[in-house]
Amino acid sequence: FYSQTYPHIFNGQTKWIVDNAQALNVKFVLGLGDIVNNGSSITQEQNADAAVRLLDNANIPYLLALGNHDYIGAKPASRDATIFNQYFGPQRYAGKSWYRGNYPAGSNENFYGVFNINGKQYLVMSLEFYPRNGTLEWARQILTANQDKEVILIMHAFLWTGGTRVGPCDRGGPDGYGLSADNDAQEMWNKLIRKFRNI
Repeated sequence: FYSQTYPHIFNGQTKWIVDNAQALNVKFVLGLGDIVNNGSSITQEQNADAAVRLLDNANIPYLLALGNHDYIGAKPASRDATIFNQYFGPQRYAGKSWYRGNYPAGSNENFYGVFNINGKQYLVMSLEFYPRNGTLEWARQILTANQDKEVILIMHAFLWTGGTRVGPCDRGGPDGYGLSADNDAQEMWNKLIRKFRNI
């Protein structure tokens, strides 16, 4: 809703990060999805772009996960992230040394970066809303090749407020969004996350 109704608050949040980055030793910023309320709204995308550009101008790295509202019409079943990619796609990160790859080609529905902090390497990976099997296979390949790094995964849907993973038939799970063929949190755990001790 910040991008839709309260862009001044969104700007205030990113400006606060910029103003405090040095004092608080901020290394990167992570967003967990729903950058906008409706992925069809150019105005909302422009508001988000203006707020996040404050981080760009200050050279503060960030990864922003794709939420269900970031798809065209806020309908993830379409898997249409065209406008999201116009504003937050790979071209936004061109030339950033930490930006390492994305999937599928030409899209930041899934992407990752690598950061060296105090001599320790971190891989931060953003996964799409209830990832498809192809996404989990891409992630598996990246993680297999980077077992020497600490890994942080970000995504828009994984845990319930009580700390349990979203599973089959849970309200708010993939079925409710027309994504029944895709992976809920329990499936992500079984197929990917539990297999890598560095996550």
